[in-house]
Amino acid sequence: MNEIIKNYEQSQIQQILKKSKVTDFGPGDTVKVNVKIKEGNKERVQAFQGVCIGKKNNGLNSSFSVRKISSGEGVERVFPLYSNVIESIERIKVGDVRRAKLYYLRELSGKKARISERTDGRGYDDEQYVSSIEDVVEAPAEKAEDTTSPDAPVIEEAPTEVVEETKTEASAPQEESKEEVPSEEKAEEAESKT
Repeated sequence: MNEIIKNYEQSQIQQILKKSKVTDFGPGDTVKVNVKIKEGNKERVQAFQGVCIGKKNNGLNSSFSVRKISSGEGVERVFPLYSNVIESIERIKVGDVRRAKLYYLRELSGKKARISERTDGRGYDDEQYVSSIEDVVEAPAEKAEDTTSPDAPVIEEAPTEVVEETKTEASAPQEESKEEVPSEEKAEEAESKT
């Protein structure tokens, strides 16, 4: 019975996500939630932008809390994550926090209530960010190996050679000729001079 409920919830979540644009976000992120509001026969979209102070993951009943300061007063609103009322959720900036619930922001005001922005490149999409130079070099090769279709282009890496050049003032001439002379011609010139 439990599996039937889980499958039903997953199908409902997929249908809702097709209609709305929901980006991945977490506590501490500044988000802009566009909510559909019905007024009589008319329907309009209203934006609510603030800091996500908590997220509850419970399948179809998932929700998140957003807090903003409006006219000097703190306003919090709890939104259902999977709902037809929400048109879209945009992540404006990624916050650098260490907690899952940021309820301590309720007592703070002014500059103390600010959350610093994460600038180290870590985000919720690990595929977007590359952690080291080795990943950058190896990434095209991995993508080329994973392609299985014959129409896909094959990316080949050119062999790289590391050349170390050490010059001393005595051994390196100040002006070098732009034309390179083969070693055989150099040997013949040396013999003709002597």
